Formats: sequence, structure tokens, C-alpha cells
Amino acid sequence: MGITIYPIKSLPGVSLETARLLDTGALENDRRWALFDEQGRVFNAKKEARFHQIDCTFPEDFSGIELTDRRTGQRLNAQLSQLREIENWFCDIFEQPLKLLENTATGFPDDTNANGPTIIGSQTLKEIASWFPGLTVESLRQRLRSNLELETEMPFQEDLLFGPPEQPRPFQIGEVKFLGINPCQRCVVPSRDPQTGEVIPMFPKQFAQKRKETLPGNIASQQFNHFYRIAVNTRMAPQNTGFLLNRGDLLESSSNSNKTQ
Repeated sequence: MGITIYPIKSLPGVSLETARLLDTGALENDRRWALFDEQGRVFNAKKEARFHQIDCTFPEDFSGIELTDRRTGQRLNAQLSQLREIENWFCDIFEQPLKLLENTATGFPDDTNANGPTIIGSQTLKEIASWFPGLTVESLRQRLRSNLELETEMPFQEDLLFGPPEQPRPFQIGEVKFLGINPCQRCVVPSRDPQTGEVIPMFPKQFAQKRKETLPGNIASQQFNHFYRIAVNTRMAPQNTGFLLNRGDLLESSSNSNKTQ
């Protein structure tokens, strides 16, 4: 199993050997920071393709950040305690007033009902990449921005982790107990090259058609009011007692007798 978090919403991720879940069920440092516009709305890559031209790196303790705009060459190296300095850099890049906010308890998830890590399978990435000429697995991985990537034997094996609406399915990864909530509804971001922002024409329509054609027959298909959905939204189970996830942890699920890394 691979682990990736995205400290600033819409910016590149960081691969980890170990990740900790907070008491709220969120992954520590995942979407911990986010930009907001003057109206208090989240300002992200769904609204602005220029996010794809920004690189960022962090030290191990996430105390600082180095930002680079590949389009203009503008750089910033700052401590993450200096939010105003970082905020001003983003205002210059995007040419509008923005606020950089921090939430250490929950982060800024898209789905507050399922604020746990998102999960996808390795064979799912390979299958979807084959639907679009020239699309690589690595590019697709960056487009879908999932937190946990399981080493699976078949495409869409992770679809077994969620149940029908209002019937979350329990499973465990390493020492952490989760509930699988639903398949993740996608936005415009997966259609864009994560480095350039270039769009694959008709991506959502073609994706949905292929997803419908390849949907496994033994899953909770009631969750698909449309087929532009991939990866599993989760939340931490109420009875959970473990909080650490490690690269290579095994998944155990009642819907799958096999253990999956």
C-alpha cells in the first residue's frame, strides 16, 4: 500500500512511509491548508487551472514550504507559520485577493461526511490509463489524488469496500478500522494534465461510458447515480483504536477473504 497526502488543497502531494489519523478521522496534514477567495469560497484547481503549474516541497515536519511557479519562475521559501507571506505569494500568482487558512483538526475535505483517506487500487489505475491514448499510470495517479493506493489483483477491486447508501461497509487497514462510504464523485481536475493543465477532450463522458461498461457486478451499484466516480471515500469507524498507517499495511475486509497490500 502506498500513502500520499496533499498538505495544501489542489497542490502536489507528498508520499509517506507512515501517516497518522487524527481523532476526527482525517489524515494528519492532508488538505491542512487551503486558499479562499474574498467571498469565503474555497479557491482550488476546480476553478483555476494554473494550480497545475505550481510545484511545492515540504520538510519532514511540515514546518516550511518551497513553492515554484513553473510558468513565471517565481519562487518562495517560507515557514508555514508565516501564512501572510505565503498568502501574498499566491495573490501575486493568481492576481487576485486570497486568504490561506489552516485547519489542523479536520483539514478541508470535499466530503465532510466521509473525511477519511480516499482509496484506489493499483490495477484500477492501469485499467483507466488504458482507456485514454498516451495517459500514463503516474499521470493518472496525480490526477485522481487518492491518499491510499492498494496493490490489487483486479481493476475496481476497491469498489467492494463500500456498501449501499446509508450502509457503510467495515474494513481494516493495518491497525485502523474504517467504513467505506461511497465511490468518489470526480470533478474537472482528472481531465487535466497535472503538469500543464492541458485537457483531454471529452474526458468525463468517455470515462463515465467505460466505467459503466466495466462496472463489477458484485458491488453496491446503487451508489452510482452517474458513472463519473472512482476511488472510495471513507471515514474512521467509531470503534477504531489504532491511528497509524504504514506503507505496505494489509487490508482486511469481510467482502474479500484475501488480504491486500
